[in-house]
Amino acid sequence: MQIITKAKVCTTPLLLGIALIAPRPRPTLSAAITLPGWALRRLAGPTVLGAAVVVLVHGGFDADASPPTLRTAVLTAWWIALGLGAIQIPRIFTGVGADAVVPPGTGRLRAGVWTLAGASATGGATILGPSVTGDGFHPLGVGIGVGLLLLTAVCAGTLRDLRDLSSAS
Repeated sequence: MQIITKAKVCTTPLLLGIALIAPRPRPTLSAAITLPGWALRRLAGPTVLGAAVVVLVHGGFDADASPPTLRTAVLTAWWIALGLGAIQIPRIFTGVGADAVVPPGTGRLRAGVWTLAGASATGGATILGPSVTGDGFHPLGVGIGVGLLLLTAVCAGTLRDLRDLSSAS
């Protein structure tokens, strides 16, 4: 399995976890006008970068026939796009304020963090294992794998803190 394909293993669950922990928009005209503008400004860069990677990979990019620097650049661009998106999404909701969004309830927050923890653990193990035992040592794969496993630990700490929240919120 190629390292780029391995990176896709945890992408969907990571995005699902982010969606679960994100506040939802209020059903008002003001929120319907404000949120898209904030989202467009904040997510334009990550969206363009991620779309460029998808077009490149699905447009005939052969990781095995490409120079290692190109493979590394494509994989790095993909993770930068995901990371920037993950950083910008909360900034959208905190920027627009309570008039436009409702924070997630305790149950949805727990489900989202569990999803993020599972995706991080799965992705970290999927990428790290072959990066150290396969065709040789792949530093980028090791870095990404370890980073995802560290994110799993952060999620575990957050879940521990969420135990104290009442289910009523």
